[in-house]
Amino acid sequence: SSIRYINSACAVLKQVQSECRSRNVYVRRFTDRCGVCFGNGMSCRRNYGVCRIRNSGFFMTVNRRFYNYERFCDYTLARDCSSARTFEIQVRRSNCGGTSVCNSGLAIRYLNFAPLEITSSGVRVRNGIYTTSLPYVSPAGIEVFRYGSSMRIDLPNGVTVRFNPTSGYLRSDVPRTFTSLCGVCGSYSANPLVMPSGLV
Repeated sequence: SSIRYINSACAVLKQVQSECRSRNVYVRRFTDRCGVCFGNGMSCRRNYGVCRIRNSGFFMTVNRRFYNYERFCDYTLARDCSSARTFEIQVRRSNCGGTSVCNSGLAIRYLNFAPLEITSSGVRVRNGIYTTSLPYVSPAGIEVFRYGSSMRIDLPNGVTVRFNPTSGYLRSDVPRTFTSLCGVCGSYSANPLVMPSGLV
């Protein structure tokens, strides 16, 4: 049947992708975050919490609490606050005219690799050198794609970020398996908002 053929083809493509990546050869992703070939990532959406932030400082946490954060400083969007500390996403804030403050960039740390910096100039690949050629895959395996007018950043652990450098809109999808999540995106625990310092 056609379904059996599609499943068989998908298995072969996954194997090819895995072998290419093990040899540091980039192959465009064809599976979504749920592992579905050419899927839209919706079949496992219940396994993810969504955090949204706008330039105005308005944000929604992964457990759908709403806050306003209008500070002119960098902040932690999301971090694995377990002892493993596998990842951290920081948001860079800067003046965008008058008294307005904008989300102007991201710094993403994964495991013990050097942080990946993303701004309207592109992805920083070395000190002071940016690339706007996307897709881009960092040594840590972080993938950066064009996603309409935004950039989409996929971490190897299933965390995804969408960032629009023009509007400053940010969206992060974090798997619910991160029980020690902290930062502005909130926590899956009973506390709706847990900062890396432990303050609620």
